[in-house]
Amino acid sequence: MQHPDRPESGESAVSKSLLIVMALTVVGKVSGFVREMFMSNKYGLTPVADAIKTALDVPGYFLTAIVGALAATLIAAYSSRRKHGQDQADRFVNNLLTIGSLFSIAVMLLMFVFIGPLVNGFFLRGGDPATREMTIALSRLMMPLCLFTFLSRVAAAYLQANFRFTLPALTQILYNIILIGAILFAAETDATYVAVGAVAGWFLQFVALVPSIRRTTRFRPECSRSSTSA
Repeated sequence: MQHPDRPESGESAVSKSLLIVMALTVVGKVSGFVREMFMSNKYGLTPVADAIKTALDVPGYFLTAIVGALAATLIAAYSSRRKHGQDQADRFVNNLLTIGSLFSIAVMLLMFVFIGPLVNGFFLRGGDPATREMTIALSRLMMPLCLFTFLSRVAAAYLQANFRFTLPALTQILYNIILIGAILFAAETDATYVAVGAVAGWFLQFVALVPSIRRTTRFRPECSRSSTSA
């Protein structure tokens, strides 16, 4: 019988965790496919479908590259600072969350004001007026995605930096389930529920990660030069 303190037991635990994360990732992909299937069955190739797709793309168009880069570099940057102490590493994450949240809110407010010209002149240039108006309305409803996407991505990256991979994988499934429910309740000519469901899905992804984060550190608004410097 293998002794629990031997290295093999740790390797076994890591292997089990990897298998769980892989399984959850597959389930997440399948649930995403089911979500798209429900979306297609509900709206098909209609102006409503075009409005939903464009409205979902609008926040991501301006933030996906930035948020993706921050999440991708957070693990390495956080691990590097943790070598000099947990406090310094936590200050770095607090700074990142504070500055990133302020930036996301600024983008959200600017886009809320200028979404009309953006949709009419860039995203749906030449489209029919009814579709453009629906897209503008849905985009305004989805503006909080700018903030919630940033928070959930950074929170997930933080947990991964602390070797907690299961919960971030579960939250993607949670998002798909919420959006599927919103699609089922939505009318075929009105996508308001879908817009609200998308925002709620990203918000709940972040909320679901908070308890696990609080067991590791306590986030607070902070912006100090010492923790942002190399």
